[in-house]
Amino acid sequence: MKRYLLTVMSLLAFVFCTRAEVYTHETVPSPKVQGQHYYVANPDSVLFLETEQELNALCTRLNTNTGVEMAIVAINEYDTERYTSYGFALRLFNHWGIGTSEQNTGVLIFLARQERDIQIITGDGVAGMLTDGKCGELLDDNLFYFANNNFDEGMLSLCKDIEDFLMLDVNRGELMLGWSPDDTIISDVFSWWIIIGFIILILMARLGYKRLKGKPGQSEENVLKRAQDAQMGMGCLCWFFPIPMLFLYLFYKFFPKHAEVQPMNCNKCGHVMERVPMKLSEAQLKEMELKVYAYEKWHCPECGAEQSVKQEG
Repeated sequence: MKRYLLTVMSLLAFVFCTRAEVYTHETVPSPKVQGQHYYVANPDSVLFLETEQELNALCTRLNTNTGVEMAIVAINEYDTERYTSYGFALRLFNHWGIGTSEQNTGVLIFLARQERDIQIITGDGVAGMLTDGKCGELLDDNLFYFANNNFDEGMLSLCKDIEDFLMLDVNRGELMLGWSPDDTIISDVFSWWIIIGFIILILMARLGYKRLKGKPGQSEENVLKRAQDAQMGMGCLCWFFPIPMLFLYLFYKFFPKHAEVQPMNCNKCGHVMERVPMKLSEAQLKEMELKVYAYEKWHCPECGAEQSVKQEG
């Protein structure tokens, strides 16, 4: 009886000790604790030791020739309640900081044996070459290895295909020159910025013309003041749209002669009125001098009606 219990306890202890760990992205052991020339994390022995050594040599060669840092992770199981396969790989990629911070040319190949899933994560500096489509093509080319549980041959073949692709002259040259896909993004954004800027230029030019033309009966001083206000606004917008806003700013600054006072229409007969001299009191003259108010007098040559206008200066 005692021997039977001892046997059962030994079997339970063996099963417990050999049970594969369910990993989070923070608990996968980094291969870099062994040294800078180690790139493979294989804590559950999904891959043979000889395969690990070949992959470490391949990743070292790739890093030397192209600057790309490729890490390989092969585990039995991860926390599927917390992650998707892609989400786990992406978190692990960012947690380890694979690839240099300057060029971000990192690649992670993640294999989960229990889920029978494999993912390729790339940094921005290499994503323009190893696009989602290209990664899918490379995975499809080697899928039969993984489908038949031949993880060693599959991982070696996949990593060799990635190395051969990145070692092509055109790709290697761009990697060594520090190519970044952000260049095309910046170019596209800059193009849209120019288009938006000129649309705003057209709209603001139309608004500016209306401001300089003034409203019927508006004093010349008031028209010029509105133009000065617009000039100040253009000066502020120069920080965001320098070319169109600078053009409008200079227009408002150096072309006040374009300001026009539009005549009023008579309230009685509707005829166009004429501006005539107006006799002002000392208080009104002072207000005009201080640009507090502007006074104007309009006369209708058709019916003789007159109208005085008081506006803010």
